[in-house]
Amino acid sequence: QSIYQVSPAKFNYIYFKQKYKLNASNELLIKDHYKKDEELINNAGSFVTYAMAYSEKNKNAFKGELLFIEQLVEACSVLNMCLFIKPKPFGSGNAINKKFESYEKVIVGRSPLFAMGLDLISQNYNNYRKNILSKTELLVDCGSTFMLDAAIYKCSVVKLLLDFDGLSNAFDATRNNPHLKHLDSVSYKYNGDTLKLTELLKDYSKYDVSKELREWIYRW
Repeated sequence: QSIYQVSPAKFNYIYFKQKYKLNASNELLIKDHYKKDEELINNAGSFVTYAMAYSEKNKNAFKGELLFIEQLVEACSVLNMCLFIKPKPFGSGNAINKKFESYEKVIVGRSPLFAMGLDLISQNYNNYRKNILSKTELLVDCGSTFMLDAAIYKCSVVKLLLDFDGLSNAFDATRNNPHLKHLDSVSYKYNGDTLKLTELLKDYSKYDVSKELREWIYRW
């Protein structure tokens, strides 16, 4: 599939691809950059994927998101589930590695190679994302549009609506992101109780909104 075929939806990177070009040497650099990740993904069984909503550029939101990921890691650990953390394509991987590299059954994806999100227009990066989705049993999402890609690829998706404060002001406000506000009706209200998060992961099929997301995308 080409990068265009992942979209009935008007994803920004498709327009980005029409405006910018990557030469062949940069495509090879990107392929090499994600090679280690590809090996880890190929050698792993299925996993839960969490796509980050923020990068280190938004320090307050990023700090809160790391605290939430700690809760998700705890819930996955109870169920012996592997967690793949996908950094935002505008940078955030180094701090995540420092935070979670010692955790068992946690894979942290590589930070992007190029600035300004140029990786997004690479076919090799697109193949890498498809490889992630091919092993994704469940995508857990708080504020990333990667859940739309996951829904198109018919992965199970649980959209969390943070129904509590205390992580960080900016990350707490993720529930008010205007580009995701219309999805509140199909979101699971998460109150910060990791026991309930564990129960959700155990019985995620009850909360899977991938079908609703696909229908919304097709009606775009």
